Amino acid sequence: VFTTVTFDGSEKEMSLYEDGVLIGTEKTDVDLSVLEGADNALIGYGQFKNDILSGMVADFKIYDYAMTAASPGRKLEKEMRR
Repeated sequence: VFTTVTFDGSEKEMSLYEDGVLIGTEKTDVDLSVLEGADNALIGYGQFKNDILSGMVADFKIYDYAMTAASPGRKLEKEMRR
């Protein structure tokens, strides 16, 4: 499963995509500034003492630009051509 999570800071929304298809969007009070200065934010287990991920992460990317709703599907297509 190709999972993508996007965060829209101006709208305070997080969206979840699976295999390029939007699964859902939720409003959130979270602001990414909570991660500023974090020295223990790890993939699968973060600074908020949440449960440890029971699974594997094959790839992880952070983009420094805004994605459109079509972007996760295009990213999946690009990865499938590799």
